[in-house]
Amino acid sequence: MKTIFTLPAVLFLISSLTFTSCQEDDNSDEIIIDPVFAPKLVKSIKWGNSGEETYTYNPDSTVKATIAGGAGTTTMTREFKYTGKRLTQVIKSDMMEENYQYTPQGQVSSITEKLVGTTYPGTRLEFVYNADLSLKQMKYFEFDDLRSVLKSVTTYEYDGQKRAKKIETQSETNPNSKVIFDIEGYSEELFVNPWPLIDPWHLVAKDFQIYNFAFLNTLRHLPLKVTKTLMYNNTVQETETETFTYEIKDYQLQSLKFNSNNFLVTYIY
Repeated sequence: MKTIFTLPAVLFLISSLTFTSCQEDDNSDEIIIDPVFAPKLVKSIKWGNSGEETYTYNPDSTVKATIAGGAGTTTMTREFKYTGKRLTQVIKSDMMEENYQYTPQGQVSSITEKLVGTTYPGTRLEFVYNADLSLKQMKYFEFDDLRSVLKSVTTYEYDGQKRAKKIETQSETNPNSKVIFDIEGYSEELFVNPWPLIDPWHLVAKDFQIYNFAFLNTLRHLPLKVTKTLMYNNTVQETETETFTYEIKDYQLQSLKFNSNNFLVTYIY
């Protein structure tokens, strides 16, 4: 067994991960889904000594844009577009776009990624929910002008506290291949902002089974330990583990540490 950086947040070292924020307390009645939380606006996020990301907002406190970089250079931007306060599109460095569709209940039903201004080729994630609105299944497709190919199906299993304990991805293009994530323990309750945990460039990236918008958007706790097992022909090929330490104050994440190498991510409000 080996210990690794499992969260895609570490990709900032390569491409500066992007972060969106939440709403101010005085607007919480019309913006916050769960009244337990009164999230503050994040001014910036610092990734160890490697870079920083800053945020601008619309008048209704929804995030407008993010700029990430280091040493005086910009390496990654995101522009967020809405219908009302519902996120409909993210433009990534004027190169890639993500388009969001929703269920009648307001849950994300699909996210499609493609080059800006094109129709295809692209990548699409489709989501199915349980009756309690927890995520049940995620399907991953790749498409072009001729066809849409189902690449994998991910299922989510929960414990008695309705917290995900096992996430299993079955490859549809290679039936002998499977990936399993076992989650052990969760942080105290907090407002989970998904954007600092999601890969900044690609919809489907390392460990996207956990670090995708739909799943993270359902969480009120973050995993303390994640073990990833790669299976082939029902035989373990590789196992990777990461543990995390969180500093939380008033339901707000103040810092996140990767215990394998003490890499620290700091939030400034």
